[in-house]
Amino acid sequence: MKLAVQMYTLRRRFTTGRDAVEVLERVREVGYRAIQLFGSCPLPAEELRRVTDRLGLEICGRDVPLTRLRSDLQTVIREQAALDCRYVTDSYPGADYGTYATGMRRYAADLTAVAQKLREAGLAFAYHNHSFEMQNTNGGALLDRFYRQETSPAVLAEIDTYWIQHGGGDPAQWIRNLSGRVPIIHLKDMKTEVVASGTRQVFAEVGRGNMNWGAILDAACEAGVQWCAVEQDVCGPDPLESVALSYRYLKAGFAGCFDNLERNGRCTR
Repeated sequence: MKLAVQMYTLRRRFTTGRDAVEVLERVREVGYRAIQLFGSCPLPAEELRRVTDRLGLEICGRDVPLTRLRSDLQTVIREQAALDCRYVTDSYPGADYGTYATGMRRYAADLTAVAQKLREAGLAFAYHNHSFEMQNTNGGALLDRFYRQETSPAVLAEIDTYWIQHGGGDPAQWIRNLSGRVPIIHLKDMKTEVVASGTRQVFAEVGRGNMNWGAILDAACEAGVQWCAVEQDVCGPDPLESVALSYRYLKAGFAGCFDNLERNGRCTR
């Protein structure tokens, strides 16, 4: 596996071309050798590729909305080639399809059609989950039905570990259940915070919460995961410090799991 950082974590500092270059330089200084892109980028694909090549950064994936994939697929394919990026990712769009329970089947059909076209172009689509897909109906999670019944094998999985646990699931088990179909996972920690009404689950740097990273990374190794992307939806005052803390934790305890931290090609944890 390889370690990356999802740039959504640093989105507030990724708004202009100059800021993007500075943030990418800082990410590389932390130690990351790969990034995952989200949404629109302030740099054209060709220019971004020149920057990442100069810094020695790979691009492991890019979030692209289904609406754009359906309306402008050939441009997306050309951009992916310019970025040397195989994986396209996205999550359920909500308003366009209604609730997940009512809109999943129509969404899955549209997504499958696009995913098959991406596969024909040598690319791949991976679906990013949140916790609402963990709603149980007829004895199982809707997310399981999404993968087992509603989509073709062309739709891969990008398991977000935080949201699986937030929805009451076991991230390691979900990774194993979808073995061979999970090229990317998001490493995102969770902690419990005391508030006036009781407690709530909040985001944390990897290693500063209650997620079982040993079990999760063991499962990822077994399931053939290629990329583990650190992501934190909400950080403290300095998101760069948050991704640095996550990096240092993973390097100190799990370097043997990542080929771009310790080049041995296999998990040695």
